[in-house]
Amino acid sequence: MNGYEIKFDPENNRPPEQFTVGTTESRGIRPARAGGQAPASPSANPAGSAVRTNPAPPVPQPAASAKARSCPSDPLLTAAQQASDSQDLSFKRAILSGYQKKVAEPTGSAPLAVGVAFDTFQIGQPRLNQQTLDRTDGTYIRGAAVGEKIFPVRTAFTECELYRREILRTAVDGRYECYKDTFGGWACVNASGWRTLKTEREVFAQ
Repeated sequence: MNGYEIKFDPENNRPPEQFTVGTTESRGIRPARAGGQAPASPSANPAGSAVRTNPAPPVPQPAASAKARSCPSDPLLTAAQQASDSQDLSFKRAILSGYQKKVAEPTGSAPLAVGVAFDTFQIGQPRLNQQTLDRTDGTYIRGAAVGEKIFPVRTAFTECELYRREILRTAVDGRYECYKDTFGGWACVNASGWRTLKTEREVFAQ
């Protein structure tokens, strides 16, 4: 038995009401439908009624940018110098250091940052730094001690300069002479054949 019905006659000549009392489930007393079926509970959100919800906050979107506004170098080049560093790495650091001096220039046109990305790097057979009577022949380097080894280097790389409103990238076919200077550190100076291949400018959107 699923329940029993009760007919209730109210006062003031109102029409009689009929209820179903549930015995197999705890649903209380509800008005019965025609045919003895208890009506379903009213919907929490009846059709057509307005539903108020708390919308999720909008997810912030990063500012659009065609390229990162930076001029990074290989992390090995910017890491602290080690006694075990290879000759190749030492020469690359010396070349990068020469470009980074632009940042410290006391001019309003100095870049904010400088980076170098090497594509190829070749070290040739060294020669000795010999002082000659004709110091204009290019064989003697004043920054190196007499008898010091001078290493010829050929390299292709891109130098990047970051400014407040733009990035300037320069492709270089580099020729260098690298040696240990009088302070014991590696230095690389431009040699014959050094040339700029192309320059590209990226202006930031305002």
